[in-house]
Amino acid sequence: LPKEEAREIYPYMLRMKEVCLETGEPIVSMDDVNATLFQAAALAEDPSAQEHFEEMLKLYEKRDAKDFSRHGGQMNQSYPLIIYECMVKGKLRGGRLKESDYVLLDAIVRSMTDYVSEMPKNKMLADRVVMHNKLMNVFQEMPGKIQFSEFCMKSMAAIHPPTYVHSHMVARISSCLTRHLLEKRQETFLGFPGVQNLEQVRDKKEEILEYAYGAALYHDIGKLSIIDTIGMYGRGLLDSEFYNIKCHPDNGRQMAIRHKSTRDYADVIRGHHRYYDNSAGYPEEFDTSKSPYKAIIDIVTLADCMDAATDGVGRSYNVGKTLEDFLDEVREGAGTRYAPYFPELLDHEDVREDIEYLLTSERSEIYSEIYELLKNI
Repeated sequence: LPKEEAREIYPYMLRMKEVCLETGEPIVSMDDVNATLFQAAALAEDPSAQEHFEEMLKLYEKRDAKDFSRHGGQMNQSYPLIIYECMVKGKLRGGRLKESDYVLLDAIVRSMTDYVSEMPKNKMLADRVVMHNKLMNVFQEMPGKIQFSEFCMKSMAAIHPPTYVHSHMVARISSCLTRHLLEKRQETFLGFPGVQNLEQVRDKKEEILEYAYGAALYHDIGKLSIIDTIGMYGRGLLDSEFYNIKCHPDNGRQMAIRHKSTRDYADVIRGHHRYYDNSAGYPEEFDTSKSPYKAIIDIVTLADCMDAATDGVGRSYNVGKTLEDFLDEVREGAGTRYAPYFPELLDHEDVREDIEYLLTSERSEIYSEIYELLKNI
């Protein structure tokens, strides 16, 4: 709320708390009253905000991390989110946070993520995911604490494991393709930031490889905002749901550019569903040819499609094509959907062997890792 409206609400909330205490039979949760009092006082920049903040900390400390009822959700998500948002928006202590505050904020992020991870997959999960997405929207990176990139991957593992597996597969495939292109077709990377000639390609080899892996790993973070749609099984998507899916590259870009740990990947996140020649794909208004990361966009596009086409485990709608079937599609789409040099690259025996290994052994290892992670939770 704007400061003026918060100032109007605050005295009413104080009176409500008094009435609840006088009657001894509050018609609303006293925890809710205290949380709203704190929020109103903080937004109104009232001096009493610090007193209410101490009460909120007591609420946070007495939460039961295994309580997945409605009240448990309030204690483990709603109230901590209020604390987090008011603190990072500078509504306490004049916006000057202490080191102990950073520790608290980091703990809130981790505890909220753990809570969603452990929550039973019942009808209340959707509400809890919504609350987690609100945390994602107000998240701020702090020195020495969890960064947005790590937060995204933890959230993905907790909320939608198939996307977590897919992201790691696309990262490994992209890294493999980049490594072989750096050996066999170095001119691909001319124009990459700081690279104007082949000597600079060789000098920046490790930087290019590291960037390709990171960009691919976070290419789908925009899906965290549409988990309820991508998790839909058993029926076709509605037009509105398909529209939401087409928005995930732009959503991901908007998320990425707000944080130092993901900012440099914004073009790849936005462009990984565009065709090589920009004749199709989405978002339509994005011309990937103008990006200095064009080569990496094309690599991640291929890796993304390759994993999606050949994975018959994590995608209920897909029986999984063979690699050879997918390579036929690459040959057919070379120069339009895919970069024209990919068929020749993928015809090399050493490249084919590496890709085959990734799509079989590596994929199995990643699925085993996520299975163990979720089993332990």
